[in-house]
Amino acid sequence: MLGSGIRGELLTVGLKNRLDCAVEMYEDNPGIVIVVSGGQGPQEDITEALAMERYLLSRNIPQESIIKEEQATSTYENFIYS
Repeated sequence: MLGSGIRGELLTVGLKNRLDCAVEMYEDNPGIVIVVSGGQGPQEDITEALAMERYLLSRNIPQESIIKEEQATSTYENFIYS
């Protein structure tokens, strides 16, 4: 799951919609692994990956089903590091 920017620690509407799709996929396919990928930009208080992980956890996705990649600073790096 690619990040798309956050504001402070808050998800953008687009990123929340993206994560809601991941939640639906998980509910249809229990046990899959969700990779959240995104580093920390200048307007962000935490990494995008951490913000995405927190949201997924709040939606009852188990911790062991989430892999967090926090180093990427571009879409290219999202793919490389993930």
